[in-house]
Amino acid sequence: MRFERIATTAGATTAVRRPSMALAGARRIPDGSPSPARRPGRVASDRAARVRLQVLDMLAPWVVGMTTLAARLATAATGPTDWDSAQYAAAVSRFDVNHGRPQPPGYWLYVESARLVHVMGVSTVESLVLVAAMASALAAGLVVVAGRDLGGR
Repeated sequence: MRFERIATTAGATTAVRRPSMALAGARRIPDGSPSPARRPGRVASDRAARVRLQVLDMLAPWVVGMTTLAARLATAATGPTDWDSAQYAAAVSRFDVNHGRPQPPGYWLYVESARLVHVMGVSTVESLVLVAAMASALAAGLVVVAGRDLGGR
């Protein structure tokens, strides 16, 4: 063990015990510790940390998206909950904004997506709920990706 004198804010010095990390032939950097490249186990632990971070970066959007999808489907409506949801349900069978199926502006992409799901045998309201839940899951996953990219990783 080696002792170093460290000045405190009051001006007194204190002896601090640090374990010696002296390696044969290791270069010393100004603080007295061996160079980072020569520390035992350093390279392997850095590589493992990078791999864990890459796996986390890859899985996080999927986990958030799937959690959002599960939460949306668990709390989904089983029937029309308001007059405009009834108009959207009517628009799945016949899209006509002039007659209020649905109210203007109509959101034709949402209605057409629900119609595609409805053709697969899902009920009208459930197809609208499924399209909305999938869009929410996609948006939540993309928010994670945008946050990661804007945060500098």
